[in-house]
Amino acid sequence: MKKPKQEEIKEEAGASKSGKLRSQEYRNRKKQYIVKLEDLNKTLRDENLLLK
Repeated sequence: MKKPKQEEIKEEAGASKSGKLRSQEYRNRKKQYIVKLEDLNKTLRDENLLLK
């Protein structure tokens, strides 16, 4: 997964948003990445079992 560029992060966060809202967005994004990684892990595990 590619990391967002610094400018993109600033645009998403917005200059007027409070720190609390920004940290909430960060936690939500982190959860999405974790879910994607778990999905990928499961897929790889399933394919690995098929290859055996």
